[in-house]
Amino acid sequence: MAASMSILSGALVIFQALWGGMPSSSGGLEQAWNDSFWVSGMTCQKPQWLKRPQPKSGSIYLASMSAECLVYPELGGDFEKLRAFSIEQLRSRSTIERGPVDVTFEGLPSKYLDVTVKISGKNATTIRQDVNLATDQHTKFVSSSLSRRIDGTGYGAYLKKVDTRVDVTKTEVKTEDRVVVTFYSEVEKPWYAPEGVFLSEIESRVPGEFAKLRDQVVGEMAKNY
Repeated sequence: MAASMSILSGALVIFQALWGGMPSSSGGLEQAWNDSFWVSGMTCQKPQWLKRPQPKSGSIYLASMSAECLVYPELGGDFEKLRAFSIEQLRSRSTIERGPVDVTFEGLPSKYLDVTVKISGKNATTIRQDVNLATDQHTKFVSSSLSRRIDGTGYGAYLKKVDTRVDVTKTEVKTEDRVVVTFYSEVEKPWYAPEGVFLSEIESRVPGEFAKLRDQVVGEMAKNY
């Protein structure tokens, strides 16, 4: 079912637009993956469903996925550098409506930004996000992006919510950090899409797409802090 994957692919493209990574050169985002594998600068576990694709209410469906990696920062693992890199990524890939503003997020000093991301094309989508980049400078870094409003055309009109989160924590190994990437999305099922096929396509193909974007996003982060 092309519709289900086009809708979820749009959500993952927004994830990529927010947190970086280079577009796939293969034209597709599918890949085979094992339980654990090494990508330049990191070792990652297979993505896990936190919430398998399922109905939320009416024609709205939700899904949530997470993946964990061990990364080897190339610039010493400085969380302030990671925050500065993240802000520059947002400046280059989106419109900052407000911020950075100093706030507290989950008990951590944070930089808050009100951000608008625009994806062009026949499935054009505009998404307004609340972004927090929080760190205690020594043990933890959190980047959290919560969607506030989504307007889209084509398949983009079916996107209702896209939230992303990256948690980075220090390990006992000085040159190694643990990264957990989490993705949550709510989409509207097109009226013409059979529910069984819609859910099956999402469940079978999204993990590979998510893994590819995780590698791009986390790999780019590792080079810049």
